[in-house]
Amino acid sequence: MENSFFILDQNLAERDVVVDALSSSENAIKSFKDFNLFTEAVKNQSPSVILIHQKYLKEIEVGDVLLQLNPDTKKPLLILFSDQDIEKKDQVKFIDEGIDGFISSQDPPEYIQKHIASLMRIWSNSQSNNNNGEIFQMLFQTMFSAYALH
Repeated sequence: MENSFFILDQNLAERDVVVDALSSSENAIKSFKDFNLFTEAVKNQSPSVILIHQKYLKEIEVGDVLLQLNPDTKKPLLILFSDQDIEKKDQVKFIDEGIDGFISSQDPPEYIQKHIASLMRIWSNSQSNNNNGEIFQMLFQTMFSAYALH
């Protein structure tokens, strides 16, 4: 299974740290310095993960990223990364805005890989649980409609 990663970052050195940590035959990685190029790409593709550098959020907001996503596809994981630790109060603010996780480009590559894999596992399980709930709801409505007809 191939995972698709979109990276929004203007700093090539920090982006390369994350790209190197995620590089494998199972991961397709696309990097964007320009938000407009990102918005064009996300119209046609559904990334599994979007990594956004914290400095990028001085120009845009998390909501701007969310608005670009195709509403007919499942929401990708949104991970904020930085070259330094993100303060807890800022993390809380970003979580409220829709960020799912945090990494630092100073973290060892193995940690970045394992942390993102862990977030993806949780995200994948929550997506399948949502689908099961929708299926159950549709089944219930169908059964209720059939019962009402009798």
